[in-house]
Amino acid sequence: MAKKPRRKWTLRRKVLFCLLLVLDVVLIGAALWFWFDRMGQEQTVADQVTQAQTHVEAGTADTPPKVDWAALKAENPDVCAWVQIPGTPVNFPVYQGETNDTYLRTGADGNYSLGGLIFIDSQNTGPDLTDQQTMVYGHHINSQDPASSMFAWIDTYNDQQVFDEHPLVWWVTEQQTWRLTPLYSYVLPETDHMEVPLSWPTEQEFRDYLRHDLSIAETSRPDADAVIDATDRVLTLVTCNYDKYGRGRTLVVCVPQQTVDEASRTPAA
Repeated sequence: MAKKPRRKWTLRRKVLFCLLLVLDVVLIGAALWFWFDRMGQEQTVADQVTQAQTHVEAGTADTPPKVDWAALKAENPDVCAWVQIPGTPVNFPVYQGETNDTYLRTGADGNYSLGGLIFIDSQNTGPDLTDQQTMVYGHHINSQDPASSMFAWIDTYNDQQVFDEHPLVWWVTEQQTWRLTPLYSYVLPETDHMEVPLSWPTEQEFRDYLRHDLSIAETSRPDADAVIDATDRVLTLVTCNYDKYGRGRTLVVCVPQQTVDEASRTPAA
């Protein structure tokens, strides 16, 4: 059988081949640039977190974190709290900006930061749980380094075993130290502007709101309904969720441990 004659490399084919080769090189170069840039940004986030942690003696299951507020405020006066969940990567300073965009992509040094900072809602009165609900936001960074993953670990509270194994959240401010316990976690679809109330006209409306969210919870305490009856304030940790809705938000609602203790002492009706 006669061999088919090889097609000649015309000028057009040569030009097309060269263009495709250049395009491949450009795409590979761009991918590598984005990868190295991402790694560099994650390292910057980790470095800032590590720097902040030098001013804190980490807490344990029995003792809260000890914070050098003067040192932290010298780096950024907007720092207002420290949050730690013992036995997890969550061990971060918390800030409050003029708006909820202030620290969305800005680090403690005022420069752009992929991970931003952990921050409370700009509309909250302050960090001392004065409002019925204090909202705490943090990015979910898919990073191998826990220091740069920010609030990514919070998303694992949607697993009941993880929820049960981590019943303590330390919340420390200059004025107070709170020992909190997660009440339940739930997931909401992402919206452009997630508006969650910080206060309600009556205590009953506040508790009705909590019960509604408990009805859609992924995980919860077995006595959550009874604890809600004794609850007058909550701290809610918020991060992105990429599992249930493709892209949504995980919210972990926490209450002071004393509220749980009071609920356990209240006889059933």
